[in-house]
Amino acid sequence: MAKKQVKKNSERRFKGSYILLAAALVLAWYLAMSFINAGVQIHRKEKELEEVSQQVVEQQEENAHLQAIIDGDQGDYMEKIAREELGYGKLGEKFFYNVTPGANG
Repeated sequence: MAKKQVKKNSERRFKGSYILLAAALVLAWYLAMSFINAGVQIHRKEKELEEVSQQVVEQQEENAHLQAIIDGDQGDYMEKIAREELGYGKLGEKFFYNVTPGANG
């Protein structure tokens, strides 16, 4: 009977160690997947940061250009807008329009 008791105890130990091993493997797998997922997220955020940084640089350049227009001679800029976008001209200027069908677009 003592042999049976020892055998049962050793079987319980083996079952317990298999369960512990399985739990350790599941934990290791979970940690590995979490680490890989974190790496992917870091890569995405770094790429997003580069894009946003580029947008900031472009916006700063545009702001500098607009500030130069504000600080400088606005007459040239306003004349350009008036001529190109609004179709205005100076007093005494003559405008010629092409009225040929299909010539303007």
